[in-house]
Parts: sequence; C-alpha cells; structure tokens
Amino acid sequence: MKVSKEIISEIPRRYFFVTAKININSKLLIQQIEKGINEESNRNYKTNVIAKMTSWKYFLNNKDFLDPLLHVMNMYDDLAIKHKGLRRNYSLDSAWGYKESTSEYTLRHDHVPAIISGALFLSDHPQKLYFHEIDQTVDCFEGSLCLFSSFLEHNSLPWRNVHAQPRYGISFNFIQRNEEV
Repeated sequence: MKVSKEIISEIPRRYFFVTAKININSKLLIQQIEKGINEESNRNYKTNVIAKMTSWKYFLNNKDFLDPLLHVMNMYDDLAIKHKGLRRNYSLDSAWGYKESTSEYTLRHDHVPAIISGALFLSDHPQKLYFHEIDQTVDCFEGSLCLFSSFLEHNSLPWRNVHAQPRYGISFNFIQRNEEV
C-alpha cells in the first residue's frame, strides 16, 4: 500500500450549550431512580456511569420527567428558530436515572449518534459536570439542567466526589427523526 495523503487535524464545529433551572418533583424522581437501579434491567456499573443506573429507557414514559422536559424542549425550539441551523426534527430516544455515591463518577464520553442530549440534576451536590472541549462546568443543584450538542465530551471526577450524600440525576438523548416524504 502506498499512502498518497494523510491528514490529522481539527476543524471548528458549531455546537450549542444551555444551562437552566427548572421546577421538578425531585423527591418523587429520586424514589423512582432507587426503584429502577434495583430492577433486573438496571445498567449498574456497565456503562460510562461508574455508579448505579436505571435502564436506558426507564424514564421515556414518565410523566413526572416528561412534563418539565416539554418546557425545556420548547425553549430549545425557540433557540433553534433564533439560531438557524439547529435541528428541530427530533424525538426522545432514551432517558435514564443514576445515583453516584462517594467516589463514583462518569467517564469522559459523548452521546453520538444522538443530536441533542441533556442532564437534569435532582439533588444539590458538589460533584460537577465538566465539558473540557468548550471549557464549561455545570454545578449540580436540584432542578439544574444542561442541554447540549451530543458530540460534546463530558465527565465527572471521582476524586471530587467525597460527599456523603449521593448525586442523583436523569440523562437523556434525542435522535434525528426521519422525515416522511
């Protein structure tokens, strides 16, 4: 084989990143996470979340999660209209809960092939979510939310999680919906 050209480089890429505070029934959602992490379908310690986790689809039909998420996605649609080029043809594909206890964390990862991803925090906790590529940090407070382009890598750090109380949250992904012709 004779290589005629080899390029390893980076290009600027358009992304979005939004933080907000929403009203949620965190106690009820935490109870539901506790139930889900004990079900047979859980994903405990089997994913980028090095902690206890529900199944990927656990919150897809959960009204207590979906009602506040609807307001978030209305805000995203307004943003997409204002800033042309953001995708508006999407559907919720996955939504899972997690519980990160002392020393537990999330590995650096992205959510591709999803197009819109988010994290909703259900408890006040000093553990932060880091987006290294764009130099952003999200503080974890009850009702804080982060919505972002799915290709953005993010993680939390184990040595920063020394708090006695666990950090609870729900992460979710939207995928591109196929248009019918």
